[in-house]
Amino acid sequence: VGIWETRRAYEDITGRDKAASMHERDAPVLEAPGVATMDDLVQFHLKLQDYRVTVKPVCRAYFKLHEALLRSGVPIRGDWNCVDIGAAPGGWVQVLSSRLAAADDNPSGIVWGIDPAGLTLKPLPKNVRHLPVLAEDAVDTVREGLKQTTSGELRLVVCDANMHPGACIRIVLSFATQFASKQESWIVMSTKNFCKRRNDWLNEIQAAKQQCLDAAYDDVFVMHLFSNCFEEKTLFARKLAR
Repeated sequence: VGIWETRRAYEDITGRDKAASMHERDAPVLEAPGVATMDDLVQFHLKLQDYRVTVKPVCRAYFKLHEALLRSGVPIRGDWNCVDIGAAPGGWVQVLSSRLAAADDNPSGIVWGIDPAGLTLKPLPKNVRHLPVLAEDAVDTVREGLKQTTSGELRLVVCDANMHPGACIRIVLSFATQFASKQESWIVMSTKNFCKRRNDWLNEIQAAKQQCLDAAYDDVFVMHLFSNCFEEKTLFARKLAR
């Protein structure tokens, strides 16, 4: 039995489409809060298992970002421009690409997958741009690319790279803070235990949270997703509209 803190991402959809908790059109639907019974919950999760089989992700990491977006309530819209740092083999790019393409509200957003290694998404979706370079070498390319998009702003930076969390947050913040947005923007990042001791890893997570706050992010929190391994947590940082 698992219990999670949803941050009211699902509960707040009262009065809206009850399928809003799952953004894919063919995903199973759960009845609205106050209406759903325990039997509905059981049936929903059984259907969800079957649905996950049909998705055919390029790698297991797909389910980490899928769950992260569902539980955190990151309000992705069709015109969001996103960057995935350390994108190979492409699981998180696949999540973002499908979310943007399936949106009913102006699905014009672009996903830049930044990684010297190749992406295994074949064919590459039309809304994906692979940049085979390091993150620091991709800033100018992304900045020029944003000029060709509808919103012209970078709204989401994600990273699931296999590296020390201290190095990871430095790279992500160094990239994200070079792009100003008048709208709400987010960071979603895996924090993996590349430390010798577990307490050192937990301290690194706290340090990463503080670095986000110091970089003017308004809300920073960490979740241990069901899709995370034992020594891996997911960090979220939100910067409110300015």
